[in-house]
Amino acid sequence: MSGAKFFIPMLAVEVAMIIAASNDASFKTAAQSRQVAAEEERHSRLSATRDSCLMEMRDAYVLLQERDALAPQEAQRLRAECEAVHLALTTAQSDKDIRSAASRIPDLVYHVSSAVAKHREQTAWTARHEEEQERDRQSRQRRMEAARAATELHALSAGLQADPMVMRWHSQGILRLAAEIERAPAVDSAEFLLEANRRASDMIVEAKAAQLKADQRDYIARSIMQSLAGMGFVVSEPTSEHAEHPAAAKILHAANSAGKSIAVSVPVEGEVWYEVDGYLKTTQAKIGGGVALACDEGEAVLTEMHERLNGEFHVEAGELRW
Repeated sequence: MSGAKFFIPMLAVEVAMIIAASNDASFKTAAQSRQVAAEEERHSRLSATRDSCLMEMRDAYVLLQERDALAPQEAQRLRAECEAVHLALTTAQSDKDIRSAASRIPDLVYHVSSAVAKHREQTAWTARHEEEQERDRQSRQRRMEAARAATELHALSAGLQADPMVMRWHSQGILRLAAEIERAPAVDSAEFLLEANRRASDMIVEAKAAQLKADQRDYIARSIMQSLAGMGFVVSEPTSEHAEHPAAAKILHAANSAGKSIAVSVPVEGEVWYEVDGYLKTTQAKIGGGVALACDEGEAVLTEMHERLNGEFHVEAGELRW
């Protein structure tokens, strides 16, 4: 048994354009899958943020329910303000709208508390409360920013895992990133978000490039299969040399009624290998000494197949080397 090989060729422009267009559609579908999964994660966390903000209004409602805490007119005015903020929170449809409505909570709670304090002539308590409120405002702002970053991190993770193309080529990297996101302290979410987005972008670019090479490999393997079938061979469907590796070579076997066979290995890049069996093989003296293997009959069959590849499938095979 002997082997032959040729470098993976450049596809004709029209074939390359067809493959690129097909992949663009696949990439768009994958991007849509990422967007859907990310949007679902954002919606879930948006609801949690809304509920958290509504809980922060509890103190204002409690004070408004206290008997004789405020004059009736003042209590009515502040209750209307609470209802307005509550309505804004419950109808908000975006993180921006929730944060906008939530920004009114500190002032609202403060106004209610301050009014109660003044009504009870607790000036000293009001001063202390103002300091506490400012600390609470700053702390809340930090928590809101950390929550937003955490939401984006989980949305990024969900989107990547919903993309079959990226998972095919970078499953381990994506799972490692997802685990890091789960372990990341909330206070570091904003800084980690920048790093996670960079890593995700790199994996997407690498996956797209790898998928393009794999699609070219598959196109060449199937073109060889159809060419050999057109020459009277019974040809097997191309199969992966290693099923667990998406970048593995595609293998196919062809045999004719005369008992002659050809095995073909098509990698994602490099050289296509042939193994021919049943064909007469000879040796020839090499210039400078030694001998070289030759198989004129097998070479003629492979040359015909190359002509079909070029003419029918626009695959330009290189020179055969034994």
